[in-house]
Amino acid sequence: MKPERRWTSRLLLRGIRQSGFRSLCFVARRAAALGDYRLRVRQIARTMKARFDERLAERTRIARDLHDTFLQDHPGQQAGCRTMR
Repeated sequence: MKPERRWTSRLLLRGIRQSGFRSLCFVARRAAALGDYRLRVRQIARTMKARFDERLAERTRIARDLHDTFLQDHPGQQAGCRTMR
């Protein structure tokens, strides 16, 4: 083997190793970015669900208050109407 040829094959092998390493780094960066994205989406979904649950609880409380108030006032109004007759 000529020294030039051996040198060329070493450079070629080095280039293949570098391109493989670069590809591996690219895939690793993409995987990390995808993992970060999925984590952020889960955090946002969790926050939105917590806000929705808070609003639902508040609406349920208001509905119960209105319902209880109506049930308490309605018999009183009926009694008032009976006394007017």
